[in-house]
Amino acid sequence: MNISVKNVTSCIGGREILKDIELRVHSGEFVGIIGPNGSGKSTLLKNIYRVLKPDAGVIELEDEDIFKLPSRKVAQNVAVVSQDTPSLFDFDVAEIVSMGRTPHKKFLEADSRKDRDIVYECLEKVGMAKYVHTTFSSLSGGEKQRVMIARALAQEAKVLVLDEPTNHLDIHHQLQILNLARELNVTVAAALHDLNIAAYYCDFIYVMNQGEIVEAGKPLDVLTKGMLRRVFQVEADVMIHPVTNKVHITYLPDGLVSRPELAASR
Repeated sequence: MNISVKNVTSCIGGREILKDIELRVHSGEFVGIIGPNGSGKSTLLKNIYRVLKPDAGVIELEDEDIFKLPSRKVAQNVAVVSQDTPSLFDFDVAEIVSMGRTPHKKFLEADSRKDRDIVYECLEKVGMAKYVHTTFSSLSGGEKQRVMIARALAQEAKVLVLDEPTNHLDIHHQLQILNLARELNVTVAAALHDLNIAAYYCDFIYVMNQGEIVEAGKPLDVLTKGMLRRVFQVEADVMIHPVTNKVHITYLPDGLVSRPELAASR
């Protein structure tokens, strides 16, 4: 299932956050969106999953304007995991994950045996099955995030939108969740903070800075020393890792860019 972002501009509080954004995620691709804090990554994703509506431009799901589609159809096809877990009433973990089944059921329809099996399977995938009857509010931040990822998996959507989903997770669970996302064979659009993780998992990367797409391409073409200087204002070595055969970035000690001529060079 394809996602297209065409000439999207978005303003919040009278300030232009996104400026004429063009982006496409092809069916089955894992596409990363990277950039410094405040570059507009989360705002872009919120427009894609309809929390915000663009002031100009259009966002399409399979060539249909996503804002003209019924909410139920969007929920059946697009699942979201954001960087912050929501404040929820004192549901237990199974109840939270079962909310992901709602788009597939009629109004007030009870959970079926199939629904319950899917909920448990999704909790197993994120290592949270033993917490099935635990109250959500009693979990740690990382555990809550894994439950929210299980809820997204239970939704069985064809598009997965990840807004820095691994912020609260240790490295083991970061890799577990992103491996899961790859194995699902769905379309993934992910804002990622860790550039080495982006290099490993992404088929294609968009680089954002000050509300604009400033570079786009495969990790090998985008994750360059010059881009890191210009956009992230850091010095780094960039190499192909001998084991993964993927781009690997090593940030240099005291490697902050302070001279404009360095930042401008490739």
